[in-house]
Amino acid sequence: MEQVAMEDEDNTTSAENSILSIIDKQWSQAQQSEGQRATVTNFLLIIAAGLQGFVVQRRFDHAALGVALVLIFLGVYGAVISAKYYERFRMSMCRVGKMIDTLEKINPNVAIWTAQERADELHASRYPVLVRLRLHVLWCILHIAIAILGAVDSLVIVLLWWEP
Repeated sequence: MEQVAMEDEDNTTSAENSILSIIDKQWSQAQQSEGQRATVTNFLLIIAAGLQGFVVQRRFDHAALGVALVLIFLGVYGAVISAKYYERFRMSMCRVGKMIDTLEKINPNVAIWTAQERADELHASRYPVLVRLRLHVLWCILHIAIAILGAVDSLVIVLLWWEP
């Protein structure tokens, strides 16, 4: 009987280790998605700043119109790619959640969700306003602002150089 109990314990430990391994891999994937999003955003911001500098240096002349249109494209592209990276992040986190559910079913003594809920409540009490702000929305707003900048540049160019 002791041998059966030890085998069950070994199997549970093996199952728990497998689940923990999957959680670790998915968490790494989520971190990678966030890192890639940050890298792409930084890259696009540098390009946008350079393009905006070109438009201003050209004093919003006709030649700058194409560059302003590229700014619109970069802003829209940045918002879409940022949303996509967020979707990949959420997919990985959803998988982590399902693995935690499975881990808690295998070992009822594991109370990850209970501990997380307590931590979330404490965090929300410390930051009641900021906790409602979604970070991925802020990133998308940044990219949309680049597109709006390009649209404003285009409008200024057309209005300054339009001949009736």
